[in-house]
Amino acid sequence: MFKKIVASLVCLSMLTLCVYTSSKAQDNANYLDTQTEVKELKTVNEDVREIVDKAQNIVDISGQGDVDLSVEALAEYFVSEESFQQNAILDATSQSSSADFFHKLNPKAFGVLTLTNAYRRIYGNGADALGTSEALTRAAAKRAGELNVKFDHDRPDGTSCFSVLSEFDISANSAGENIAWGASNSTDALGLWMNSEGHRNNILQSGFSALGAGENNYRWVQFFIGTAAPSSISVSNDYIYVVNRGKGEVIDHLGIALETQVGNDTYYVPVTESMCSGFNYNTKGYQTVTVNYKGKATTFTLLVHPFVDVAENAWFFGSVMKVNVAGIMNGMNANSFGPNVGLARAQLAVMLHRLEGQPAVTYTNRFSDVAKGQWYTNAVLWAAQNGVVNGYEDGRFGVGDNINREQIAAMLYNYSKYKGYDVNYTADLHQFPDCESVSEYAVKTMQWAVGMGIIKGVNGYIQPSSLAVRAQAAAIMVTYLGL
Repeated sequence: MFKKIVASLVCLSMLTLCVYTSSKAQDNANYLDTQTEVKELKTVNEDVREIVDKAQNIVDISGQGDVDLSVEALAEYFVSEESFQQNAILDATSQSSSADFFHKLNPKAFGVLTLTNAYRRIYGNGADALGTSEALTRAAAKRAGELNVKFDHDRPDGTSCFSVLSEFDISANSAGENIAWGASNSTDALGLWMNSEGHRNNILQSGFSALGAGENNYRWVQFFIGTAAPSSISVSNDYIYVVNRGKGEVIDHLGIALETQVGNDTYYVPVTESMCSGFNYNTKGYQTVTVNYKGKATTFTLLVHPFVDVAENAWFFGSVMKVNVAGIMNGMNANSFGPNVGLARAQLAVMLHRLEGQPAVTYTNRFSDVAKGQWYTNAVLWAAQNGVVNGYEDGRFGVGDNINREQIAAMLYNYSKYKGYDVNYTADLHQFPDCESVSEYAVKTMQWAVGMGIIKGVNGYIQPSSLAVRAQAAAIMVTYLGL
């Protein structure tokens, strides 16, 4: 195994070749919350996030002035790739969706591409991000393997390195190759190349539009090509892309593949926020993000949410997003929703008050536990004044008491009557073995709630006294409001 100090001493080579061909480019809102059921969610890939964050960290450090970019200086920031398959190029199912291209690309190849694009953003004087393709990645992987036989820009059969382009049916109007020997990861390889003027010129060359990266037994290849401008660009619209701001996620972490069409060839460019407009991480909910690349634009749907305790694969994710975006339910704090925290009676009153636009009320000492100026005061008094809620016989409202299922049914029934909605829906509670446990005052409202589909059985039981948590309340409100 080569040590890093050896890698810094190995002779590196650079060659650039321009081959002009006759080919040229062809001349060719508001989002309803129900989309969470219609479209699949595409969330942050942690392997992608690790590579992106460490690449940006390295570039940030190198941009602080006269900073040592040697292998040794960058060692503590290297992208850990040893756990990945050394010779993998693409997962066997990589062609199932263009949106998954970078999730299934060999992380070493993705690391080189990501770090190269990061350097181009900082030092490239406006150079566009580079894309890649399966064919170009396979060509680079073959070149990396050939370097084990002959570490040179000429191939083992004596032909130029650029002959690999025709072998993989790759069209290009210019090409360049960087090679390195001894680096143990993509960070080391880029550090070596960026410390050499010729290699750095290839990396920052604005005329190049795509990059294939390969590694084999510590031999590294960057294979650059220049192509015609894309005739079209697109991002898969089969997904809603999700970033969790509470976890510090950004667009770059999603590994979104911008699909660019160049003649009959398709290239994939990693989407970064520097290419995007129309988004605001401080605005929760659905946003239409515009991606700009080489004079063309396309859009994708981004969902921004702040809650670290609401996983995208949780059963309640869609419901929580809907009530939060609609302004019906807020978090317990800026980054926590509290899905498994019990719902207090005052909280449901506040939710209904919000649906009404939070009308002002005059304070009265109606309930002994509802003091003036509390976060729930106006909501509880409004609900009481309009027949939506009642208090206890002892004069309290029970602001902090965990609400149960039959109390939710009663409050929603009363709110529906207040609004003039049809409350004639009904269901036979005898279908539930525990129907006799429904309180006398709640029989009618539970019949209505079951008939409306707002309250459903739990393992065949109605469970009227079961306490509700906030995630369940979100789901109930989504059903009730038809969100």
